[in-house]
Amino acid sequence: MPPPFVPRQQAAPAAGAAPAQPTPFGLFMVRTVKGDWLGALRVAAWPLALLFVAACALGIWSNQDIDDLDIGWGTRMRVALAALLQGVGGGFGVSSDGTSDLGGAAVVGEAEVSGLPLLATAVWIGALVLAARSERRRLPRPTLSAGCEAALRIGAVCGLGGLALGLYASPSYEGLELDSAPGLTLLFSFLLSTFVAALVLTRGETDAWLAGRPASGLRTAAGALRTAALALVSVVALASVVACVVLLAAEEEISAGEVGSLLALLPNVGALALAFAWGAPLDVKWNISDWDAGHESAGYGELAEAAGGWAVVGTLAGGLACALLLGVLVARRSTSRAEQLWAAGFFVLGVLLLAAVAGAGFEARSHEASNSLEDPGYSTGPGLTGESFTSSAEVAAGSAELLLFALLWSFGGALLVPLLRAQFGKGGPGRTGLGPDNGQGAYVRPGYGQPYSPGYGPQGYGQPGYPGGHPGQGQPTAPGHGQPGYGQPGYGQPGYGQPGYPGQGQPPYGQSAPGQAGHEQAGQGKVGQSQAGQGQSQAGQGQGPGAPGAEAPGPHPPHPTGGGGTAPQP
Repeated sequence: MPPPFVPRQQAAPAAGAAPAQPTPFGLFMVRTVKGDWLGALRVAAWPLALLFVAACALGIWSNQDIDDLDIGWGTRMRVALAALLQGVGGGFGVSSDGTSDLGGAAVVGEAEVSGLPLLATAVWIGALVLAARSERRRLPRPTLSAGCEAALRIGAVCGLGGLALGLYASPSYEGLELDSAPGLTLLFSFLLSTFVAALVLTRGETDAWLAGRPASGLRTAAGALRTAALALVSVVALASVVACVVLLAAEEEISAGEVGSLLALLPNVGALALAFAWGAPLDVKWNISDWDAGHESAGYGELAEAAGGWAVVGTLAGGLACALLLGVLVARRSTSRAEQLWAAGFFVLGVLLLAAVAGAGFEARSHEASNSLEDPGYSTGPGLTGESFTSSAEVAAGSAELLLFALLWSFGGALLVPLLRAQFGKGGPGRTGLGPDNGQGAYVRPGYGQPYSPGYGPQGYGQPGYPGGHPGQGQPTAPGHGQPGYGQPGYGQPGYGQPGYPGQGQPPYGQSAPGQAGHEQAGQGKVGQSQAGQGQSQAGQGQGPGAPGAEAPGPHPPHPTGGGGTAPQP
Protein backbone atom coordinates (compact mmCIF):
# COMPACT_ATOMS: atom_id res chain seq x y z
CA MET A 1 0.00 0.00 0.00
CA PRO A 2 1.55 3.35 -1.03
CA PRO A 3 2.18 5.90 1.71
CA PRO A 4 -0.35 8.69 2.06
CA PHE A 5 0.39 11.88 0.10
CA VAL A 6 1.89 14.58 2.25
CA PRO A 7 2.12 18.05 0.66
CA ARG A 8 5.61 19.49 0.60
CA GLN A 9 5.91 22.62 2.64
CA GLN A 10 7.88 25.48 1.20
CA ALA A 11 10.98 26.44 3.00
CA ALA A 12 10.68 29.57 5.07
CA PRO A 13 12.94 32.44 4.03
CA ALA A 14 16.12 32.64 5.97
CA ALA A 15 16.36 35.15 8.73
CA GLY A 16 17.85 38.43 7.57
CA ALA A 17 17.21 37.75 3.84
CA ALA A 18 16.47 40.83 1.73
CA PRO A 19 12.83 41.19 0.59
CA ALA A 20 12.00 40.83 -3.11
CA GLN A 21 12.64 44.01 -5.05
CA PRO A 22 9.77 45.44 -7.14
CA THR A 23 10.10 45.42 -10.91
CA PRO A 24 11.06 48.61 -12.79
CA PHE A 25 7.52 48.90 -14.13
CA GLY A 26 6.19 48.62 -10.58
CA LEU A 27 8.52 51.37 -9.40
CA PHE A 28 7.44 53.49 -12.37
CA MET A 29 3.76 53.12 -11.51
CA VAL A 30 4.40 53.77 -7.81
CA ARG A 31 6.24 57.00 -8.61
CA THR A 32 3.45 57.98 -11.02
CA VAL A 33 0.72 57.50 -8.41
CA LYS A 34 2.69 59.24 -5.66
CA GLY A 35 3.71 62.13 -7.88
CA ASP A 36 2.56 65.74 -8.10
CA TRP A 37 -1.14 65.58 -8.99
CA LEU A 38 -1.57 69.27 -8.34
CA GLY A 39 0.84 70.05 -11.17
CA ALA A 40 -1.06 67.66 -13.46
CA LEU A 41 -4.29 69.46 -12.58
CA ARG A 42 -2.71 72.83 -13.42
CA VAL A 43 -1.84 71.56 -16.89
CA ALA A 44 -5.10 69.70 -17.60
CA ALA A 45 -7.26 72.61 -16.48
CA TRP A 46 -6.27 74.69 -19.51
CA PRO A 47 -7.66 72.55 -22.36
CA LEU A 48 -10.73 71.56 -20.35
CA ALA A 49 -11.52 75.16 -19.41
CA LEU A 50 -10.99 76.42 -22.96
CA LEU A 51 -13.45 73.91 -24.43
CA PHE A 52 -16.02 74.75 -21.77
CA VAL A 53 -15.65 78.52 -22.31
CA ALA A 54 -15.90 78.06 -26.09
CA ALA A 55 -19.11 76.05 -25.66
CA CYS A 56 -20.55 78.80 -23.46
CA ALA A 57 -19.73 81.38 -26.12
CA LEU A 58 -21.27 79.28 -28.91
CA GLY A 59 -24.43 78.77 -26.84
CA ILE A 60 -25.13 82.50 -27.01
CA TRP A 61 -25.81 82.28 -30.75
CA SER A 62 -29.42 81.76 -31.78
CA ASN A 63 -31.78 82.40 -34.69
CA GLN A 64 -35.49 82.69 -35.32
CA ASP A 65 -36.10 78.95 -35.73
CA ILE A 66 -34.35 78.12 -32.45
CA ASP A 67 -36.28 80.85 -30.65
CA ASP A 68 -39.57 79.47 -31.98
CA LEU A 69 -38.68 76.02 -30.59
CA ASP A 70 -37.94 77.63 -27.23
CA ILE A 71 -34.50 76.04 -26.82
CA GLY A 72 -32.73 77.79 -23.96
CA TRP A 73 -29.10 78.82 -23.61
CA GLY A 74 -28.24 75.87 -21.37
CA THR A 75 -29.40 73.33 -23.95
CA ARG A 76 -27.63 75.14 -26.78
CA MET A 77 -24.43 75.30 -24.74
CA ARG A 78 -24.48 71.57 -24.00
CA VAL A 79 -25.08 70.77 -27.65
CA ALA A 80 -22.11 72.96 -28.60
CA LEU A 81 -19.99 71.24 -25.95
CA ALA A 82 -20.85 67.83 -27.38
CA ALA A 83 -19.86 69.05 -30.83
CA LEU A 84 -16.51 70.35 -29.53
CA LEU A 85 -15.79 67.13 -27.67
CA GLN A 86 -15.80 65.37 -31.03
CA GLY A 87 -12.40 66.96 -31.54
CA VAL A 88 -10.95 64.77 -28.77
CA GLY A 89 -12.72 61.55 -29.66
CA GLY A 90 -16.29 62.12 -28.54
CA GLY A 91 -19.45 61.34 -30.47
CA PHE A 92 -22.55 63.22 -31.56
CA GLY A 93 -25.67 61.08 -31.80
CA VAL A 94 -29.36 61.97 -31.48
CA SER A 95 -32.02 59.43 -30.54
CA SER A 96 -35.82 59.74 -30.49
CA ASP A 97 -38.22 57.72 -28.33
CA GLY A 98 -41.27 58.32 -30.53
CA THR A 99 -42.92 61.06 -28.48
CA SER A 100 -41.62 63.87 -30.68
CA ASP A 101 -43.42 64.97 -33.80
CA LEU A 102 -41.02 65.09 -36.75
CA GLY A 103 -42.59 66.01 -40.08
CA GLY A 104 -46.08 65.06 -38.97
CA ALA A 105 -45.13 61.57 -37.72
CA ALA A 106 -43.91 60.03 -34.48
CA VAL A 107 -40.50 58.58 -35.33
CA VAL A 108 -38.38 56.18 -33.32
CA GLY A 109 -34.75 55.94 -34.30
CA GLU A 110 -31.32 57.44 -34.04
CA ALA A 111 -28.99 59.58 -36.11
CA GLU A 112 -25.24 59.99 -35.84
CA VAL A 113 -22.95 62.67 -37.22
CA SER A 114 -19.36 61.60 -37.87
CA GLY A 115 -16.52 64.03 -38.24
CA LEU A 116 -13.66 65.59 -36.35
CA PRO A 117 -13.69 69.38 -35.80
CA LEU A 118 -9.97 69.97 -36.19
CA LEU A 119 -10.22 73.44 -34.65
CA ALA A 120 -11.26 71.91 -31.31
CA THR A 121 -8.39 69.42 -31.58
CA ALA A 122 -5.94 72.25 -32.32
CA VAL A 123 -7.20 74.28 -29.35
CA TRP A 124 -6.84 71.26 -27.04
CA ILE A 125 -3.31 70.46 -28.23
CA GLY A 126 -2.17 74.11 -28.21
CA ALA A 127 -3.40 74.75 -24.68
CA LEU A 128 -1.85 71.50 -23.49
CA VAL A 129 1.52 72.32 -25.06
CA LEU A 130 1.69 75.80 -23.53
CA ALA A 131 0.67 74.58 -20.08
CA ALA A 132 3.07 71.62 -20.20
CA ARG A 133 5.97 73.88 -21.20
CA SER A 134 5.26 76.07 -18.20
CA GLU A 135 5.09 73.01 -15.96
CA ARG A 136 8.36 71.64 -17.35
CA ARG A 137 10.32 74.48 -15.74
CA ARG A 138 9.18 73.56 -12.23
CA LEU A 139 9.09 69.78 -12.67
CA PRO A 140 11.65 68.00 -10.44
CA ARG A 141 13.64 65.30 -12.23
CA PRO A 142 14.99 62.81 -9.72
CA THR A 143 14.84 60.09 -12.40
CA LEU A 144 15.00 59.99 -16.17
CA SER A 145 11.37 58.84 -16.34
CA ALA A 146 10.02 61.84 -14.41
CA GLY A 147 8.64 63.40 -17.60
CA CYS A 148 6.76 60.24 -18.60
CA GLU A 149 5.34 59.89 -15.09
CA ALA A 150 4.06 63.47 -15.16
CA ALA A 151 2.61 62.89 -18.66
CA LEU A 152 0.62 59.91 -17.39
CA ARG A 153 -0.81 61.97 -14.56
CA ILE A 154 -1.76 64.76 -16.95
CA GLY A 155 -3.40 62.28 -19.31
CA ALA A 156 -5.39 60.72 -16.48
CA VAL A 157 -6.70 64.10 -15.31
CA CYS A 158 -7.56 65.13 -18.88
CA GLY A 159 -9.37 61.84 -19.44
CA LEU A 160 -11.43 62.19 -16.28
CA GLY A 161 -12.20 65.80 -17.12
CA GLY A 162 -13.28 64.80 -20.62
CA LEU A 163 -15.52 62.12 -19.14
CA ALA A 164 -17.18 64.69 -16.86
CA LEU A 165 -17.75 67.09 -19.75
CA GLY A 166 -19.12 64.28 -21.91
CA LEU A 167 -21.62 63.28 -19.24
CA TYR A 168 -22.72 66.90 -18.91
CA ALA A 169 -23.05 67.37 -22.68
CA SER A 170 -26.07 65.05 -23.00
CA PRO A 171 -29.19 67.26 -23.04
CA SER A 172 -32.69 66.14 -23.92
CA TYR A 173 -35.55 68.06 -25.53
CA GLU A 174 -39.12 66.81 -26.12
CA GLY A 175 -38.28 63.17 -26.67
CA LEU A 176 -34.91 63.84 -28.33
CA GLU A 177 -31.73 62.94 -26.45
CA LEU A 178 -28.15 63.78 -27.37
CA ASP A 179 -25.44 61.18 -26.80
CA SER A 180 -21.84 62.49 -26.68
CA ALA A 181 -20.16 59.08 -26.08
CA PRO A 182 -18.44 59.88 -22.76
CA GLY A 183 -16.55 56.58 -22.80
CA LEU A 184 -14.85 57.40 -26.12
CA THR A 185 -14.08 60.89 -24.83
CA LEU A 186 -12.36 59.39 -21.79
CA LEU A 187 -10.25 57.01 -23.87
CA PHE A 188 -9.12 59.31 -26.66
CA SER A 189 -8.58 62.39 -24.49
CA PHE A 190 -6.36 60.28 -22.21
CA LEU A 191 -4.30 58.94 -25.12
CA LEU A 192 -3.99 62.29 -26.88
CA SER A 193 -3.11 64.23 -23.72
CA THR A 194 -0.56 61.67 -22.55
CA PHE A 195 1.17 61.64 -25.92
CA VAL A 196 1.34 65.43 -26.26
CA ALA A 197 2.46 65.96 -22.65
CA ALA A 198 5.15 63.29 -22.99
CA LEU A 199 6.54 64.99 -26.11
CA VAL A 200 6.80 68.30 -24.28
CA LEU A 201 8.02 67.12 -20.87
CA THR A 202 10.66 64.72 -22.22
CA ARG A 203 12.05 67.11 -24.82
CA GLY A 204 15.30 67.71 -22.93
CA GLU A 205 16.04 64.03 -22.28
CA THR A 206 15.18 63.14 -25.87
CA ASP A 207 17.46 65.81 -27.30
CA ALA A 208 20.31 64.79 -25.00
CA TRP A 209 19.90 61.14 -25.96
CA LEU A 210 19.84 61.96 -29.68
CA ALA A 211 22.83 64.30 -29.35
CA GLY A 212 24.98 61.39 -28.24
CA ARG A 213 24.13 59.54 -31.45
CA PRO A 214 24.98 61.95 -34.27
CA ALA A 215 25.07 59.23 -36.90
CA SER A 216 21.95 57.42 -35.71
CA GLY A 217 18.96 57.00 -37.97
CA LEU A 218 16.68 57.84 -35.05
CA ARG A 219 18.12 61.34 -34.88
CA THR A 220 17.44 61.84 -38.58
CA ALA A 221 13.92 60.48 -38.22
CA ALA A 222 13.21 62.69 -35.17
CA GLY A 223 14.40 65.82 -36.96
CA ALA A 224 12.40 64.91 -40.05
CA LEU A 225 9.28 64.29 -37.98
CA ARG A 226 9.52 67.71 -36.31
CA THR A 227 10.06 69.39 -39.68
CA ALA A 228 7.10 67.56 -41.19
CA ALA A 229 4.84 68.53 -38.28
CA LEU A 230 5.80 72.21 -38.59
CA ALA A 231 5.35 72.11 -42.37
CA LEU A 232 1.96 70.41 -42.04
CA VAL A 233 0.66 73.05 -39.64
CA SER A 234 2.00 75.89 -41.81
CA VAL A 235 0.66 74.50 -45.09
CA VAL A 236 -2.80 73.70 -43.70
CA ALA A 237 -2.98 77.17 -42.11
CA LEU A 238 -2.13 78.79 -45.44
CA ALA A 239 -4.68 76.66 -47.29
CA SER A 240 -7.34 77.43 -44.66
CA VAL A 241 -6.89 81.18 -44.93
CA VAL A 242 -6.96 81.13 -48.74
CA ALA A 243 -10.03 78.86 -48.83
CA CYS A 244 -11.88 81.05 -46.31
CA VAL A 245 -11.21 84.21 -48.34
CA VAL A 246 -12.29 82.55 -51.59
CA LEU A 247 -15.51 81.13 -50.15
CA LEU A 248 -16.49 84.41 -48.52
CA ALA A 249 -15.77 86.34 -51.72
CA ALA A 250 -17.77 83.91 -53.85
CA GLU A 251 -20.98 84.32 -51.82
CA GLU A 252 -23.07 87.39 -52.54
CA GLU A 253 -25.15 87.12 -49.37
CA ILE A 254 -23.95 85.24 -46.33
CA SER A 255 -25.40 85.15 -42.83
CA ALA A 256 -23.60 85.36 -39.52
CA GLY A 257 -24.40 81.71 -38.78
CA GLU A 258 -22.77 80.58 -42.02
CA VAL A 259 -19.67 82.64 -41.26
CA GLY A 260 -19.46 81.13 -37.77
CA SER A 261 -19.85 77.61 -39.12
CA LEU A 262 -17.13 78.25 -41.69
CA LEU A 263 -14.73 79.56 -39.05
CA ALA A 264 -15.49 76.64 -36.72
CA LEU A 265 -14.65 74.17 -39.50
CA LEU A 266 -11.81 76.21 -40.99
CA PRO A 267 -9.01 73.61 -40.53
CA ASN A 268 -11.28 70.95 -42.06
CA VAL A 269 -11.97 73.21 -45.02
CA GLY A 270 -8.24 73.93 -45.34
CA ALA A 271 -7.31 70.24 -45.40
CA LEU A 272 -9.91 69.49 -48.08
CA ALA A 273 -8.86 72.57 -50.04
CA LEU A 274 -5.22 71.44 -49.97
CA ALA A 275 -6.22 68.01 -51.28
CA PHE A 276 -8.34 69.62 -54.00
CA ALA A 277 -5.57 72.05 -55.01
CA TRP A 278 -3.13 69.16 -55.40
CA GLY A 279 -5.47 67.31 -57.74
CA ALA A 280 -7.58 65.04 -55.51
CA PRO A 281 -11.33 65.36 -56.27
CA LEU A 282 -13.98 65.83 -53.61
CA ASP A 283 -16.30 62.81 -53.47
CA VAL A 284 -19.90 63.13 -52.29
CA LYS A 285 -21.96 59.98 -51.67
CA TRP A 286 -25.56 59.72 -50.50
CA ASN A 287 -28.19 57.04 -50.05
CA ILE A 288 -31.74 57.81 -48.89
CA SER A 289 -33.46 54.49 -48.13
CA ASP A 290 -32.75 53.16 -51.63
CA TRP A 291 -35.06 55.87 -52.96
CA ASP A 292 -32.31 58.21 -54.02
CA ALA A 293 -28.68 57.16 -54.12
CA GLY A 294 -25.76 58.58 -56.01
CA HIS A 295 -22.12 59.52 -56.15
CA GLU A 296 -20.61 62.77 -57.42
CA SER A 297 -16.97 63.72 -57.83
CA ALA A 298 -15.84 67.35 -58.22
CA GLY A 299 -12.43 68.12 -59.69
CA TYR A 300 -10.71 70.64 -61.94
CA GLY A 301 -13.22 70.06 -64.74
CA GLU A 302 -16.23 70.85 -62.59
CA LEU A 303 -14.43 73.88 -61.18
CA ALA A 304 -13.75 75.21 -64.68
CA GLU A 305 -17.39 74.79 -65.65
CA ALA A 306 -18.63 76.53 -62.51
CA ALA A 307 -16.12 79.39 -62.14
CA GLY A 308 -14.07 79.51 -65.35
CA GLY A 309 -10.52 78.65 -66.31
CA TRP A 310 -8.91 81.29 -64.13
CA ALA A 311 -10.27 79.54 -61.06
CA VAL A 312 -8.30 76.44 -62.04
CA VAL A 313 -5.17 78.56 -62.55
CA GLY A 314 -5.59 80.11 -59.12
CA THR A 315 -6.11 76.69 -57.54
CA LEU A 316 -2.92 75.37 -59.14
CA ALA A 317 -1.05 78.48 -57.97
CA GLY A 318 -2.26 77.86 -54.42
CA GLY A 319 -1.11 74.25 -54.58
CA LEU A 320 2.28 75.36 -55.88
CA ALA A 321 2.61 77.88 -53.04
CA CYS A 322 1.91 75.15 -50.48
CA ALA A 323 4.51 72.86 -52.08
CA LEU A 324 7.12 75.64 -52.10
CA LEU A 325 6.39 76.47 -48.47
CA LEU A 326 6.99 72.83 -47.61
CA GLY A 327 10.24 72.85 -49.61
CA VAL A 328 11.53 76.01 -47.90
CA LEU A 329 10.92 74.60 -44.42
CA VAL A 330 12.50 71.28 -45.34
CA ALA A 331 15.54 72.98 -46.89
CA ARG A 332 16.13 75.28 -43.92
CA ARG A 333 15.67 72.69 -41.18
CA SER A 334 17.12 69.52 -42.69
CA THR A 335 20.82 68.69 -42.42
CA SER A 336 21.07 65.97 -45.06
CA ARG A 337 19.36 64.67 -48.14
CA ALA A 338 18.08 61.65 -46.20
CA GLU A 339 16.37 63.92 -43.67
CA GLN A 340 14.70 65.81 -46.51
CA LEU A 341 13.25 62.60 -47.91
CA TRP A 342 12.10 61.45 -44.48
CA ALA A 343 10.42 64.81 -43.84
CA ALA A 344 8.59 64.65 -47.16
CA GLY A 345 7.43 61.11 -46.41
CA PHE A 346 6.13 62.07 -42.96
CA PHE A 347 4.38 65.08 -44.50
CA VAL A 348 2.56 62.85 -46.99
CA LEU A 349 1.35 60.62 -44.17
CA GLY A 350 0.14 63.68 -42.26
CA VAL A 351 -1.76 65.02 -45.26
CA LEU A 352 -3.46 61.66 -45.81
CA LEU A 353 -4.45 61.46 -42.14
CA LEU A 354 -5.81 65.02 -42.05
CA ALA A 355 -7.78 64.56 -45.25
CA ALA A 356 -9.27 61.33 -43.87
CA VAL A 357 -10.52 62.96 -40.64
CA ALA A 358 -11.47 66.30 -42.24
CA GLY A 359 -14.44 64.83 -44.05
CA ALA A 360 -17.93 64.58 -42.58
CA GLY A 361 -20.66 61.98 -42.63
CA PHE A 362 -24.24 61.44 -41.55
CA GLU A 363 -26.22 58.27 -40.91
CA ALA A 364 -29.80 57.84 -39.70
CA ARG A 365 -32.00 54.82 -38.98
CA SER A 366 -35.63 55.22 -37.95
CA HIS A 367 -39.18 53.93 -38.32
CA GLU A 368 -42.67 55.16 -37.49
CA ALA A 369 -43.86 54.58 -33.96
CA SER A 370 -47.50 54.22 -35.05
CA ASN A 371 -49.68 54.36 -38.13
CA SER A 372 -49.94 57.50 -40.15
CA LEU A 373 -51.60 60.42 -38.49
CA GLU A 374 -54.02 60.89 -41.37
CA ASP A 375 -55.41 58.18 -43.63
CA PRO A 376 -53.82 54.72 -43.60
CA GLY A 377 -52.46 55.31 -47.09
CA TYR A 378 -51.02 58.70 -46.29
CA SER A 379 -47.28 58.97 -46.64
CA THR A 380 -45.21 61.68 -44.98
CA GLY A 381 -42.19 60.97 -47.07
CA PRO A 382 -40.11 58.23 -48.69
CA GLY A 383 -39.89 55.22 -46.41
CA LEU A 384 -42.20 56.59 -43.70
CA THR A 385 -45.34 54.52 -44.49
CA GLY A 386 -44.73 52.15 -41.62
CA GLU A 387 -41.43 51.04 -43.07
CA SER A 388 -37.91 51.56 -41.84
CA PHE A 389 -36.12 54.61 -43.07
CA THR A 390 -32.33 54.77 -43.52
CA SER A 391 -30.20 57.50 -44.97
CA SER A 392 -26.52 58.27 -45.16
CA ALA A 393 -24.25 60.88 -46.69
CA GLU A 394 -20.50 61.43 -46.81
CA VAL A 395 -18.11 64.11 -48.04
CA ALA A 396 -14.41 63.28 -48.36
CA ALA A 397 -11.38 63.70 -50.61
CA GLY A 398 -10.41 60.95 -53.04
CA SER A 399 -7.87 58.86 -51.16
CA ALA A 400 -6.19 57.16 -54.14
CA GLU A 401 -5.73 60.39 -56.10
CA LEU A 402 -4.56 62.22 -52.99
CA LEU A 403 -1.88 59.60 -52.31
CA LEU A 404 -0.50 59.93 -55.84
CA PHE A 405 -0.55 63.71 -56.07
CA ALA A 406 0.63 64.25 -52.49
CA LEU A 407 3.72 62.18 -53.27
CA LEU A 408 4.40 64.22 -56.41
CA TRP A 409 3.87 67.66 -54.86
CA SER A 410 5.58 66.90 -51.53
CA PHE A 411 8.71 65.21 -52.83
CA GLY A 412 8.87 67.67 -55.72
CA GLY A 413 8.86 70.67 -53.38
CA ALA A 414 11.21 69.02 -50.87
CA LEU A 415 13.78 68.23 -53.58
CA LEU A 416 13.39 71.24 -55.87
CA VAL A 417 13.68 74.06 -53.35
CA PRO A 418 17.05 72.93 -51.89
CA LEU A 419 18.48 72.69 -55.41
CA LEU A 420 17.25 76.20 -56.21
CA ARG A 421 18.68 77.54 -52.96
CA ALA A 422 22.04 75.93 -53.72
CA GLN A 423 21.94 77.28 -57.29
CA PHE A 424 21.37 80.85 -56.12
CA GLY A 425 23.80 80.64 -53.21
CA LYS A 426 21.22 80.37 -50.40
CA GLY A 427 22.37 76.97 -49.24
CA GLY A 428 20.63 73.66 -49.12
CA PRO A 429 20.34 71.30 -46.17
CA GLY A 430 21.51 72.96 -43.00
CA ARG A 431 22.10 76.25 -44.90
CA THR A 432 25.14 74.80 -46.63
CA GLY A 433 23.67 73.44 -49.84
CA LEU A 434 24.28 70.32 -51.83
CA GLY A 435 25.89 71.85 -54.84
CA PRO A 436 29.03 70.93 -56.79
CA ASP A 437 31.03 70.81 -53.54
CA ASN A 438 28.92 67.90 -52.17
CA GLY A 439 27.46 69.90 -49.33
CA GLN A 440 30.74 71.29 -47.96
CA GLY A 441 29.73 74.89 -48.51
CA ALA A 442 32.95 75.89 -50.34
CA TYR A 443 32.78 78.17 -53.31
CA VAL A 444 33.72 76.49 -56.57
CA ARG A 445 34.98 78.69 -59.35
CA PRO A 446 33.19 77.93 -62.64
CA GLY A 447 35.45 76.28 -65.13
CA TYR A 448 37.99 74.84 -62.71
CA GLY A 449 35.94 72.04 -61.14
CA GLN A 450 37.66 72.19 -57.74
CA PRO A 451 37.69 74.61 -54.80
CA TYR A 452 40.39 77.21 -54.35
CA SER A 453 43.50 76.18 -52.52
CA PRO A 454 44.17 77.53 -49.01
CA GLY A 455 45.87 80.57 -50.43
CA TYR A 456 42.73 81.68 -52.25
CA GLY A 457 40.07 79.86 -50.20
CA PRO A 458 36.50 80.91 -49.60
CA GLN A 459 37.65 83.49 -47.03
CA GLY A 460 38.90 85.71 -49.83
CA TYR A 461 42.26 86.56 -51.32
CA GLY A 462 44.91 88.17 -49.21
CA GLN A 463 45.49 85.32 -46.78
CA PRO A 464 48.97 85.05 -45.39
CA GLY A 465 49.60 82.22 -47.84
CA TYR A 466 49.95 84.80 -50.64
CA PRO A 467 52.91 87.12 -50.22
CA GLY A 468 51.01 90.20 -51.34
CA GLY A 469 47.93 89.59 -49.21
CA HIS A 470 46.32 91.85 -46.65
CA PRO A 471 47.18 91.07 -43.06
CA GLY A 472 44.39 89.73 -40.89
CA GLN A 473 42.27 88.24 -43.67
CA GLY A 474 43.19 84.61 -43.18
CA GLN A 475 44.49 82.08 -40.75
CA PRO A 476 47.67 83.07 -38.94
CA THR A 477 50.69 81.34 -40.41
CA ALA A 478 54.41 81.65 -40.04
CA PRO A 479 55.96 84.46 -42.12
CA GLY A 480 57.99 83.64 -45.15
CA HIS A 481 57.64 82.35 -48.65
CA GLY A 482 56.85 78.80 -47.63
CA GLN A 483 53.03 79.17 -47.81
CA PRO A 484 50.88 77.60 -50.49
CA GLY A 485 49.73 79.92 -53.21
CA TYR A 486 47.06 79.69 -55.89
CA GLY A 487 46.55 76.42 -57.75
CA GLN A 488 49.71 74.27 -57.84
CA PRO A 489 52.54 74.66 -55.28
CA GLY A 490 53.18 78.37 -55.10
CA TYR A 491 56.36 80.23 -55.99
CA GLY A 492 58.82 80.59 -53.19
CA GLN A 493 58.13 77.09 -51.92
CA PRO A 494 60.66 74.32 -51.66
CA GLY A 495 60.30 72.29 -54.77
CA TYR A 496 60.02 75.44 -56.86
CA GLY A 497 62.01 73.86 -59.57
CA GLN A 498 59.58 71.05 -60.15
CA PRO A 499 58.10 70.82 -63.60
CA GLY A 500 54.94 72.87 -64.03
CA TYR A 501 53.25 75.49 -66.16
CA PRO A 502 54.15 79.15 -66.33
CA GLY A 503 52.25 81.12 -63.77
CA GLN A 504 51.42 78.12 -61.63
CA GLY A 505 54.50 77.68 -59.49
CA GLN A 506 57.32 78.04 -62.11
CA PRO A 507 58.16 81.11 -64.25
CA PRO A 508 59.16 80.80 -67.92
CA TYR A 509 62.64 79.68 -68.78
CA GLY A 510 65.30 82.31 -68.17
CA GLN A 511 63.29 84.43 -65.79
CA SER A 512 63.66 84.73 -62.07
CA ALA A 513 61.00 84.24 -59.50
CA PRO A 514 59.03 87.33 -58.47
CA GLY A 515 60.40 87.24 -54.94
CA GLN A 516 63.97 86.87 -56.18
CA ALA A 517 63.60 89.78 -58.57
CA GLY A 518 62.51 92.01 -55.74
CA HIS A 519 65.51 91.00 -53.63
CA GLU A 520 68.00 91.49 -56.41
CA GLN A 521 66.77 95.00 -57.18
CA ALA A 522 66.48 96.07 -53.57
CA GLY A 523 69.74 94.45 -52.52
CA GLN A 524 68.63 94.14 -48.96
CA GLY A 525 69.12 90.37 -48.50
CA LYS A 526 67.45 88.93 -45.48
CA VAL A 527 65.59 92.13 -44.57
CA GLY A 528 63.78 92.26 -47.92
CA GLN A 529 63.11 88.55 -47.85
CA SER A 530 61.39 88.71 -44.44
CA GLN A 531 59.31 91.71 -45.41
CA ALA A 532 58.26 90.04 -48.64
CA GLY A 533 57.08 86.95 -46.71
CA GLN A 534 54.76 89.12 -44.59
CA GLY A 535 53.21 90.91 -47.56
CA GLN A 536 54.50 94.36 -46.43
CA SER A 537 56.63 96.98 -48.08
CA GLN A 538 58.69 99.43 -46.06
CA ALA A 539 60.96 102.10 -47.42
CA GLY A 540 64.69 101.47 -46.91
CA GLN A 541 64.20 97.93 -45.64
CA GLY A 542 63.35 95.96 -48.77
CA GLN A 543 60.45 95.35 -51.07
CA GLY A 544 58.08 92.38 -51.43
CA PRO A 545 57.48 90.65 -54.65
CA GLY A 546 54.48 92.83 -55.38
CA ALA A 547 56.33 96.14 -54.99
CA PRO A 548 56.99 98.46 -57.97
CA GLY A 549 59.99 97.44 -59.87
CA ALA A 550 59.98 93.95 -58.45
CA GLU A 551 57.73 92.36 -61.00
CA ALA A 552 59.14 89.53 -63.00
CA PRO A 553 58.68 89.78 -66.75
CA GLY A 554 56.91 86.37 -66.79
CA PRO A 555 53.20 85.77 -66.29
CA HIS A 556 51.64 86.19 -62.87
CA PRO A 557 48.96 84.28 -60.97
CA PRO A 558 45.49 85.45 -61.88
CA HIS A 559 43.31 87.44 -59.50
CA PRO A 560 40.83 85.36 -57.42
CA THR A 561 37.91 87.17 -59.03
CA GLY A 562 38.96 85.96 -62.44
CA GLY A 563 41.06 88.88 -63.67
CA GLY A 564 44.72 88.70 -64.55
CA GLY A 565 47.69 90.53 -63.10
CA THR A 566 49.24 90.53 -59.70
CA ALA A 567 47.51 90.55 -56.35
CA PRO A 568 46.52 93.94 -54.85
CA GLN A 569 48.91 95.80 -52.66
CA PRO A 570 48.23 96.06 -48.91
